Amino acid sequence: MIDLRHLFENTDAHWHSTTIGRCRGGVLQARVMIDCAAPWHCHDDWDETFVVLSGSIYLDFAEGSHRVDAGHCLAVKAGVRHRARCEGRAELLVLGGDPAMKVSNDD
Repeated sequence: MIDLRHLFENTDAHWHSTTIGRCRGGVLQARVMIDCAAPWHCHDDWDETFVVLSGSIYLDFAEGSHRVDAGHCLAVKAGVRHRARCEGRAELLVLGGDPAMKVSNDD
């Protein structure tokens, strides 16, 4: 059993992801974001779902941004260029492909 509250409370890095589970080739990550932004990228072979547990994040796309607040989620389809960013602190779960797999970065 993983104590997410303990994991989140003991993280003060601007960006921290911990793999907490695996299913059918994908991973479930617990992530803390504090005043940061991921680089623009896309996952060629897998969808990625962001479930916000506390705070808010923005998912930026070529056509605009979506704010995702606590208690909400948003899925990004494979091949869609995006980035996640946060103003303040957010705690979330991210379900996607194996982070060791290829990601197309295009900053």
